[in-house]
Parts: sequence; C-alpha cells; structure tokens
Amino acid sequence: LKCKKCAHGCFAVDSSAEDLSIEDVFVSADSFFRKFDYVTEFSLLGGEPLLYKKLPEAIEYIGSKYRRQIVNFTITSNGTIIPSDRLVEAMGKYHMIFRLSNYSNTIPSLSARYAKIMDVLKNGGVEYRFHKEFLWGDFGYGCVDRGNVERELINTFDQCSTGCREVRKNRYYFCVMARSSSENMNFNVGKEDYFDLEHCDDRMHLFEYNLGYSQKGYLDMCNFCNGRDFQKYPIPAAEQI
Repeated sequence: LKCKKCAHGCFAVDSSAEDLSIEDVFVSADSFFRKFDYVTEFSLLGGEPLLYKKLPEAIEYIGSKYRRQIVNFTITSNGTIIPSDRLVEAMGKYHMIFRLSNYSNTIPSLSARYAKIMDVLKNGGVEYRFHKEFLWGDFGYGCVDRGNVERELINTFDQCSTGCREVRKNRYYFCVMARSSSENMNFNVGKEDYFDLEHCDDRMHLFEYNLGYSQKGYLDMCNFCNGRDFQKYPIPAAEQI
C-alpha cells in the first residue's frame, strides 16, 4: 500500500529499498533482551511485515530464545497478504497475536482478503485481533515546523509520552515513528536520537531513557510532529496516494 499520511512515511519508500538482514534482526533481539528482563509487548512491524521473506525465521529465533520474557508477542498487518502455512505454524508455535488492521472503509476490496486471512488464522490456531474501522490522526510530517524552538520541542515531547519504542541492532529508539519517518521521508534529522544498548554499563541510565529523560529533553523529529495533538487532525485510514 501507499497510504497518505502514513505515520512511518512508508509511502515515500521505493519497493526496491533493502530490508533489514536476518542477521540484523537477530542482533536487534539479542541487544534488546540482554538489557530487558521482561516486556509487555514485543511487536514485529513494517511497513507490512508479511513482505519480509524471512519472517518465519525471525519468529523462530525470537520465540525460541525470548518468548518467556514477552507477555504479548505480536505482528501488525494491513491484510494485503495471506499468511503462508510456514508463517502460521511459527506464529502458533510461539503463541503470537496477529493484529489485523481494518482498512475496508477506504479499500473495500480488502474485505474478502480479511475473511480469508481470519479463516487461515483460525484453522492454524493463531489468536488474532481484527480492529474496527477507524480514523487515523495526522502527525504533521511535511507541514509542521516548530522552528527548532527548544521550549516548544520539550513541551511536545513531554506531552506526547509515546510508548512505541524500536530496537535496531544496538540502537534503542524512544519513538519508532520519529526514526522511521525521518529516514523514509529523507528528513535526515535525529540520527543520534537513540540509546546505545551495546555500551550501556548501568541499566539505570536505560531505565531513565525509557521514561523520557535525556540530555536534550526532546527528539529532533519533535520539530516536525504534532505529537499528542495528532488526534485533533483526523484523516481517513489508509487513503491511497
């Protein structure tokens, strides 16, 4: 899909862009669980994660090594791809939850695909959540510019309190959307806005970072984001470019 106002800026990414190597996926999981004893939810996201050809291998690695440290092990999909038998087997083995986004109001042709996916998941014994039709909120990437006023950036960051972290190799990002949208939309800001898990000798520093404490007090992408106010700007979910 090429969704307008995608919170990760995926519409700006060419289909020829390289995925993370499976080795990097393994390193990412290892880096995370060396520092975190337990996590409420560990989610595999995209773009569309079912496009990743080695997704079953990723699930097997994470599940076999770290499933006991995860409460909810999940995948979030836009429902354009029917899970393969191999993927269903891996998800069932590690008791994953398949989160299926509902974009049928914007893309009616997906309704039949959703029904097929839910049948496949039921038959494979995979738990799933089919979300009701909903509106998105506009995060403002591409139109918001706070002029790098520090007071405004700190205020935006403090009010947002996003709970969506990301791990990529040894880099732990406070906001998954800040990292992905900046990279995908070529903002080229916030490249140093991460916590280095590899060189973390005191986990208290990581704990503080996870709570939102940092030397700057904000992320560079806060300059281009509506923050928590994104809910004030409802837009159709998955409207295509």
